[in-house]
Amino acid sequence: MFNGDTSVFSPLFNFVVIFIDFPLPECFLKSPPRGWTKSQLRWASFCLFTTVIKIASYLSSGEKNILTSARKRETQEVECVEPLVSVVIPTYNRAEILLTRSVPSVLNQTHNNLELIVIGDYCTDDTEKILKANPDPRIRFINLPKRGEYPKEPFLRWCVAGVTPVNVGLKESKGQWITHLDDDDEFSPNHIEALLKFALNNNFEMVYGKVKNEKPDGTWSELGGSPLELGNICRSASLYRAYLKNFSYDINSWKKGEPADFNLWRRMKRAGVRIGFLNMIVGTHYKEKTRIRQNM
Repeated sequence: MFNGDTSVFSPLFNFVVIFIDFPLPECFLKSPPRGWTKSQLRWASFCLFTTVIKIASYLSSGEKNILTSARKRETQEVECVEPLVSVVIPTYNRAEILLTRSVPSVLNQTHNNLELIVIGDYCTDDTEKILKANPDPRIRFINLPKRGEYPKEPFLRWCVAGVTPVNVGLKESKGQWITHLDDDDEFSPNHIEALLKFALNNNFEMVYGKVKNEKPDGTWSELGGSPLELGNICRSASLYRAYLKNFSYDINSWKKGEPADFNLWRRMKRAGVRIGFLNMIVGTHYKEKTRIRQNM
């Protein structure tokens, strides 16, 4: 339609698209989310603020260029028949549940070529002792010297809790692919195998499936679907190319009104990452039992 330079319209177009992505009017009409301790007006003001911050961050991130550069480097590497997959688990004083649920679900995967990186958010219990007692050489435990700095407001804290150890885990990862697991959840036995096969067969860079989801009342449902949107994806159901770890988790995603994991997926999608949904259960997401949720 336009024969001249359309770059003038690009910022305005991006602004409109991002504004539509974040339905601001709903913030004035709907009740604040569970865990928000301030007033409805404060919630609406916060939403307005986060919309502006999010638009500015998308327009200035340069992550499309980061993705292009990463892809060029990737073409020079040879794909292994059974690539190394890095599994990152952030944790805080959850030794028993790690021992009985999350860690075994990783070590018992049908895909054996993996490394498990457990990052303690300054654990003070016997997590380190228990993990180091496991003879499996694929396990690595790193305990941070201090806890991450998170917002005090319960809802905002929930948005980014665990981001600090996750980012350390990403830096430490050596695999060609990366997947995440919350310390109180578990993978299905073929989690890695199924997602990896789906990604390779369809040339996807990031894939996700469904999880069995335990609701607050103890009943169960399935969580996950397409299109990729908030509430439609679980972090523990994802797998992506290691070169995408340049898209690190944003400790300030709460300022954009987004949980850090969804903020990551949204940024990947907007940058042009090839994303696919596998209509299959690949894990179990148990009822939230963190201290943050208990304080809500």
